[in-house]
Amino acid sequence: MIAFPAPDGRTVELPPLALGTLVDSTAGVRMFQIVQTDPHRLAVRLVIEDRADAGQVWAQVQRALRGLLDSHGLTDVRVEHDEEAPQRTPGGKLRTVFSTVSR
Repeated sequence: MIAFPAPDGRTVELPPLALGTLVDSTAGVRMFQIVQTDPHRLAVRLVIEDRADAGQVWAQVQRALRGLLDSHGLTDVRVEHDEEAPQRTPGGKLRTVFSTVSR
């Protein structure tokens, strides 16, 4: 689960699948990675299909994630485009959604 502090003081947990499905189903996304780098920030790394408009794809991804977060009252979580490519683990696995925030 990815945990976020809500403005009202409660903790909201979202399953990584909920976040990942939104991005994975966006036309033009070839590969992605969503990293919670701080309690109020999601960094989104994208590899865009060759013929897709990168700006439009990013706008759709951002809109989808923002809609999910807002629907859970997480209006202060920033969704930012990370220019870095998705990173694989030392074992070669691609983790699509994860948090680097200590709980």
